[in-house]
Amino acid sequence: MSFFYHEYISQEQLDGFDKYKYSAIDTNPLSVYVLHPFWDVVVKILPKWIAPNLLTLSGFLLLVLNYILLAYYDFEFFASSPHQKHIPGWVWVVAGTLNFLAYTLDGVDGKQARRTGSSSPLGGTLVMTLPMSLYNVYRAYCSHTLKQSSLLQGLLPLFTPILLFVLCYLWGVRARGTILEVQPRLFYWLVGTYFSNITCKLIVCQMSCTRCQAFNWLLVPLIATVLAVCNGFVGEYEVQLLFALTTFVTLAHIHYGVCVVRQLCLHFRVRAFSLKKMNSE
Repeated sequence: MSFFYHEYISQEQLDGFDKYKYSAIDTNPLSVYVLHPFWDVVVKILPKWIAPNLLTLSGFLLLVLNYILLAYYDFEFFASSPHQKHIPGWVWVVAGTLNFLAYTLDGVDGKQARRTGSSSPLGGTLVMTLPMSLYNVYRAYCSHTLKQSSLLQGLLPLFTPILLFVLCYLWGVRARGTILEVQPRLFYWLVGTYFSNITCKLIVCQMSCTRCQAFNWLLVPLIATVLAVCNGFVGEYEVQLLFALTTFVTLAHIHYGVCVVRQLCLHFRVRAFSLKKMNSE
């Protein structure tokens, strides 16, 4: 397995992780008076032997299950159309329940970490497998960067997501094919995976107080694909190309996530989904 292992985090970033301290203030009334009190009750029900990262991963898997469920019953996003085949009511009940449980697990994992004395930067980086809000991460990144560097450095993280949106727009609207009509879910998955990878790399930079790269090299095959599609070089093989690109990007993102988690586990001598420490040897 070491043949497939790659160290994505630099030594400078590892040194930055050593100095990282979690600091966040949530003043949202909904969070203060409803969500956090509810999570405080829920976390006390959980056994202390459950690792916080296991809660985070479980929440992510619930979201994946939710996506699969909705993709099966509403593949083309036509649920609100009067001509759409009726979707059973239980589907929406299950979808809402899965979302609620996933959000709850995401809310209690940090509390479980503090409760078990297992807080570490690893917990913060494990969210790379989850759908993240780029705005929140970018704001946290800028709060440090703009104090230490220039305005241009603070704007660098915006280049890659903007380029991603432009490329996806060109493919979905300007291309000669009808990819959004034929494979809307797959296209949605591709964009979401790209967005997740971009956000995750920004999380690493934000937590390690290091500069973010202006360009994500994972966009190179997307650039080549969009150029080929828009210039008519693909023809009837556009769907097959989408499948190939989505498979590649998904595997690349999984590889990134697994390798980063493993690298941080080795660095901090902890186990990702267990409260047991690694041997000191």
